[in-house]
This record gives sequence, structure tokens and C-alpha cells, in this order.
Amino acid sequence: WGHMWSLVYAQNIAFNVNPALRRVWPWVAIGHFWSLAIEEQFYMLWPLTLWLVRDRRMMMRLCLTGVVVANLLRLAVWHWMPANVAYEVVYAQLPTHMDGLLLGAFAVLAIREYSVEEVLRRMRVPFAAATAVMMAVFITAGGPFNDSYQMATIGYSAVAIVFTGLLLGALIPGSLLNRFFSLSVLRFCGRYSYGMYVYHYLFNPAVLSLRTWLETRLHNRLLGGFLAAGTIFVLTIIASVASYHLFEARFLDLKDRLAPSSGALDGVHVRTGSAEAVLP
Repeated sequence: WGHMWSLVYAQNIAFNVNPALRRVWPWVAIGHFWSLAIEEQFYMLWPLTLWLVRDRRMMMRLCLTGVVVANLLRLAVWHWMPANVAYEVVYAQLPTHMDGLLLGAFAVLAIREYSVEEVLRRMRVPFAAATAVMMAVFITAGGPFNDSYQMATIGYSAVAIVFTGLLLGALIPGSLLNRFFSLSVLRFCGRYSYGMYVYHYLFNPAVLSLRTWLETRLHNRLLGGFLAAGTIFVLTIIASVASYHLFEARFLDLKDRLAPSSGALDGVHVRTGSAEAVLP
């Protein structure tokens, strides 16, 4: 019955209360669905916040304030709770891991208020500082590990700021980032990324059994691990493509029916000097 919390996108809370709910025994793992819960919780609160505040620049300030608050909450949790409990709380709950979503919202608001070039110019120092912090976190923690103290405090925000900068840079037509992220392989991954996230870990218990079986038969842990990883990669791609065309696309088509034919929901008009792009 605990899995019923997933129906209302509260599985991230349920997982902290009962870690056994991360699996549907024996073969299905849904622990990674915590992030879907955080996103949906944010999307429930964000429109209400926009409706109440209405002022774009005030919303931008609220976004940045929320990033600071998330960092303070993470520090408090890490100092008041045992390390293993603290990590689960800061990683999988909206108040302590809302900075990435808030920075994405900030970016959308900012490029409606200014040109992309102007936003990048104003954020040059924060982007550079975040890059330095991110690298320092990786070095001191021995790698980009989510459960390290460095990453789970200031590291999440640093990574989010860096990727916000990459996203904004990719919006400038003809730029290096724009050309790179327009590569066909990355566009393919972008189209099917939701399915890749859902399916890559969904059957992880079964894949672990496959890895053990391969390692035993081949008498080689390295080769068995590579074959198991390759198998899950191929199966993830197949499942993601099938899911997109047979299932997800049906819901994406509803956007054309339900969204108004004109107005803010048509797209984000991005001013980029003499060029103008529209983000769906």
C-alpha cells in the first residue's frame, strides 16, 4: 500500500519513511522516481506563486532567494541529523533540492526580461565562480559523488548554475554550445531522455542478477560487468523509443489542443541580438 503514494507524487517522502518502498519486489526498482515527485511538487507550487506575485523581477529575486534558502536548509540538515539520514533528506526533498528547478525558472524569466547575451554577461562572474566551486567539490570529495558532504551542501547549486549557463549559451544561434548541443546524437538523447531516465534503472534488480550470471559464466568480473552494462544500455534505448512513440507522444500532442493559440504559453521568445528564437 505504500506504493500508492506514487499516485500523488509523494513517493520521495514515502521512500524516506520506508526505504523498502524503493522496490516493487522482486524485479522492479522505483527509487529514482524521487526526482519525478520533486518536479511535480514544484510544478504544483510554481504557477500559484506566479499568479500571486505577478511581477517578473520580483519572481527572479524569489528564485535566487530560494537557491540560498535551499543551501541553508541543507547545511542545517547535515549538522542536525546523522549523515546517512541527512543525505536522504537533502537529496530527495523539494525544500532542500529545489535550487536546480528554481535556476531553470530564473533563466526563463531572465530571457523574457533581457536578451540571452545580456543575461550571460550579467551572470559571467557567478558562472565562473560556480565552475570553480564545482571543480573544488569534485577534487575534495574524490569525484562527483552525490552523497559527499561537499556535493550535498554547496555542490548541488554549483552544478545547477553551471548547467544553467550551458543552457543559456546553447540558445545563441551559431555559438559553439549551440552547434554542439544541436548534434544529432544529442538531439536523439534529448527527445528520448525522459524514457531513458525512467527505464535505465527500473529493472535494475533483474540486471544485477544478469551481471552475476555473466560474471560466473565468463569467469571475469570486468567482462561480465561490461556486457551487463551494454545490455541495459541497449534495452533502455529500445524501451525509451518505444515508450515515446507509443505512449508519451500521445500526451505531448495534447499540448496543441489544451494550450492557448496565442499568448505566453505559445513559447518563450528569446531575444538574441538581431536573431530571435522561440523555445517550445
